[in-house]
Amino acid sequence: NFERLTLSALQKYKKVYEMEAKDTDDDKNALVHEVGKHFIQQKLDEQKVLQAFMCAVADTTQIGS
Repeated sequence: NFERLTLSALQKYKKVYEMEAKDTDDDKNALVHEVGKHFIQQKLDEQKVLQAFMCAVADTTQIGS
């Protein structure tokens, strides 16, 4: 739910993903829509993401041992 993010967080998302600047970048509702649309369009390999997550969790649990 991108509506829960602050305006600055939405603007940072646009900057990180090098999205085109628009006149509506100070309008939170417009940014919520734009960022949400961009997020949905991202393609990812779920198996790779889960594998990386599991490795990261394993690494952090071994540090405390």
